[in-house]
Amino acid sequence: LYPRNDFFDDDYEFWKDSGRHRPFFVGTYPDYHLLYSAERPPGKASSLGKTVKGILREFTNSYNVYAYLAQFFLHSSKIVRSRPNGFSYSGFYDFTPEGWARMRYALEKIIAEASGKRITILLLPSPSDIERFLQEKKPAPLSRQMAEFGKTNGVEIVDLLPAIAQVGSDWKQYYNYPCDRHLSESGDALVARILLERLGIQVSAKSGR
Repeated sequence: LYPRNDFFDDDYEFWKDSGRHRPFFVGTYPDYHLLYSAERPPGKASSLGKTVKGILREFTNSYNVYAYLAQFFLHSSKIVRSRPNGFSYSGFYDFTPEGWARMRYALEKIIAEASGKRITILLLPSPSDIERFLQEKKPAPLSRQMAEFGKTNGVEIVDLLPAIAQVGSDWKQYYNYPCDRHLSESGDALVARILLERLGIQVSAKSGR
């Protein structure tokens, strides 16, 4: 799980005007139903506008750049980046009860589908999550929620927030920081090592296997 994005990605209200045809759980836990954004009846012919957009998307890079930037600014403006306490948004700290209920429900569905197979859930923090953790100096609310969820449902939770934050200011080496919020090569290696250790898989330093 990548909490910085996951709570927004599952929010119908956040995406309903995006133009994308995708499903969302809508309702109140545990009584959800699937609702699609940008609903279009099966077999309905594309409008002229959509045909033109399809051609531009296929044959021009400039249109794709414009479309990406338009979507980015439209939806990023909905995220309250600055919190009342002065911190940047953190998925580990600032999720809503509704967001947690949807995540919990989706995970429960996955567990049910797994039919007893081993499940390990990885929590990957973003730079804003780590900065918040170092400032708060206490376990994040999502970390506590997921730990309890794991115990209740018999699944293993690998929470990387404290593992990465414990290196102090050196945590930035694990991200392409400050360019973006993705892991760097050393970050990928750290996550792989921690996950393999938790899974009980031995890795040879020489072979990498």
